[in-house]
Amino acid sequence: MFMGVFGLMSVHGQTLSWSADTNRLKIGERAEITIRLSDAEGFELEQFKDGIGPLEILSQAKLDTVSSNPWVVEQRYSVTGFDTGYIAIQPVIATFAKDTLRSEGLFFEIRNPEEVPEEIEPIHPPEKAPKTLMEWLMDILLNVLLPLGLIFGLIYGWKRLKHRTTLGDAEPSLPEISAEEWLEQQFADRRRNEFFNQSDSKHYYDEMTDIIRQYIHRTTEIHAMEMVTSELMTALRARNLFESDLELLRELLQLADMAKFAKGTQSIEVHLRDFDRMEKMVMKWIQSERDGSN
Repeated sequence: MFMGVFGLMSVHGQTLSWSADTNRLKIGERAEITIRLSDAEGFELEQFKDGIGPLEILSQAKLDTVSSNPWVVEQRYSVTGFDTGYIAIQPVIATFAKDTLRSEGLFFEIRNPEEVPEEIEPIHPPEKAPKTLMEWLMDILLNVLLPLGLIFGLIYGWKRLKHRTTLGDAEPSLPEISAEEWLEQQFADRRRNEFFNQSDSKHYYDEMTDIIRQYIHRTTEIHAMEMVTSELMTALRARNLFESDLELLRELLQLADMAKFAKGTQSIEVHLRDFDRMEKMVMKWIQSERDGSN
């Protein structure tokens, strides 16, 4: 998609460049990308919709004229990434008739928060004093007696479970409820228990979006639980599934990603609002499936 920039094309000095305020960020962390087109009136600047390469777009500013002499326009995007590793993004382009301007590429490194050291550790650990008799006894307790007790406990528990499973094999199993009944039950239970009334956004969004991912897996055989948000969106679009709800679904999954990786915290009012939105969305899926089976 391109946005038109109207005027007479300059003969000399046209430049197209882009830059980021950082090229090293954690999963879910925000980066600002600025695209600048200089002295190139008449050129159409490339626009991005959902993502720039593997990076997902969080917000996009309008095309802004920052100078008229020389003529300069800028486009700003806020982006993030949820897959670790080194990312190389292809150059951005601008076109006018048969002429093309091309920028340099952009490079990013995305890391897990656990991989980023919070503080510098000492080069040499402090020297330890000789252990006392009590410390030796505690070491024996913690490193020998407790592990042995744990092993015997696990063996005993495994034998009890095996015995109980053997007895249970003779009993007829109950029929499994449909995916729609299960999904309706999950939301009804959490509505009744006011699951949204909590301060832990990570736990809240993880559990709610995991329910939706499990339903997608049961009804489409897409391995939704194992996919990051961008992969799941691509898989659903490729199969034309949940087309009218894809934008809302992507927003809700990104909220879960932000709460998990960027430690984002939402208010209880926002939890309730998003619960209502999720419930309305899945109830539409359930009704559509029931109407189709009649």
